[in-house]
Order: sequence, then structure tokens, then C-alpha cells
Amino acid sequence: MSSYTSYSIDQGTRFLIEDNNGVERVITDLGGSHDLTRIYIRLASELWGTDSLGKGDLLEIEMEKGFQSLYTFIDQEKERRGENV
Repeated sequence: MSSYTSYSIDQGTRFLIEDNNGVERVITDLGGSHDLTRIYIRLASELWGTDSLGKGDLLEIEMEKGFQSLYTFIDQEKERRGENV
């Protein structure tokens, strides 16, 4: 049996939802995880655009904790999307 994990963002709460073989887990804190942060940035950019990142979402929590790498990840996402960095 194969296993899969997919991610989405609940637009009402802006929490990250992890679906692992049909079992959902709500992620309310990215915990400094580079992988989860990159996933969140990609999904949030598709929903709200990069200008909204870090405003009322899980990235704002990481910014308050001083997680500096996320600024690099945001710039990388802007570059991927062809936006000015």
C-alpha cells in the first residue's frame, strides 16, 4: 500500500492542514521547520499572493519568533513566480 501526504491551508483559520493517507492534522505552528515553511509559503502565495505573506498567518508567528530564513524563502517564491525581489 502506498502512502501519500498532501497539504492545504484552511482559508478561515489560515492553519496548515496535513493529510496523511486520509488522516488530517491541523498545524497551528510551523515550529521553525524549513520544509513546512516552504510548503506554507507556496500554498499561501497561490491563495493570497506574496504581498500578503506574514500578515495574520502562520508566517507572522515565525517572524515574531525571529525565524530569519523565511525571508529568504519568501524571496525565492517571488522569484519562482516571476515577481520583483
